[in-house]
Amino acid sequence: MYTKLSTVDLSIIIPAHNEANRIIKCLHDANCFLQYRPYRSEIIVVENGSSDHTADLVKDYQEALEVDPNPQIKLISQAVGDKGQAVAAGMLAAQGWLRYMADADFSTPIWIVEDFIYSIKNTRADVVIGYRHDCQGQTLIRQIMSSTFAAATRMVLGPGIKDTQAGFKMFTARAAEMIFPLLQIYGWAFDVEALYLARQMSLEIQQLPIPWERQPDSKVKIMDPLRMLMDLARIKNAQYQAEA
Repeated sequence: MYTKLSTVDLSIIIPAHNEANRIIKCLHDANCFLQYRPYRSEIIVVENGSSDHTADLVKDYQEALEVDPNPQIKLISQAVGDKGQAVAAGMLAAQGWLRYMADADFSTPIWIVEDFIYSIKNTRADVVIGYRHDCQGQTLIRQIMSSTFAAATRMVLGPGIKDTQAGFKMFTARAAEMIFPLLQIYGWAFDVEALYLARQMSLEIQQLPIPWERQPDSKVKIMDPLRMLMDLARIKNAQYQAEA
């Protein structure tokens, strides 16, 4: 149950593994957008297992900000490099009553967060997930991989979820604090497990069409689709305290 008292309305969680080439642009775009919003916000960068200067760049950006800025920029550093662990750490450290996960490449632009907020406020959903509606620059092989994985996820989640792998999702504080302590899958399929848990807990899930443009330096490796399929099998066989 959500019990924290906070003046923060929105938390943006950005997992960042070897993102030195674009983390400053990411923070600049988010900061420029959020500083003029009528709500208090924070940006939590979870740097996980980077071998570059991602963490140092975030620290430099923090130091350049004014005292008590809006948004606040926070950094969490972890030794491991799995995206699911980074997102979970950020979600559970967040103070906002709305918690939004966003890929550091901002393949979906930051302004879309307003649509997520609107969706939660007007549908009273616990979770809103973006699905790629207007895709730009997606290669044929990525389209095939995406379609194959989507078909496999339906065996775990059932019908209805259009896109589990777009890296842009919003959770209420209550939903985040119910779901993420139970996460067992930390690779690319962690999104599926989070949605699986949400459905097991009878949380309301809404879907939002989002624009998406492929960015260079994809983090997906050649063996990742196979690992993702193996993780789907693990989700089906996992035992969760919430189901006891």
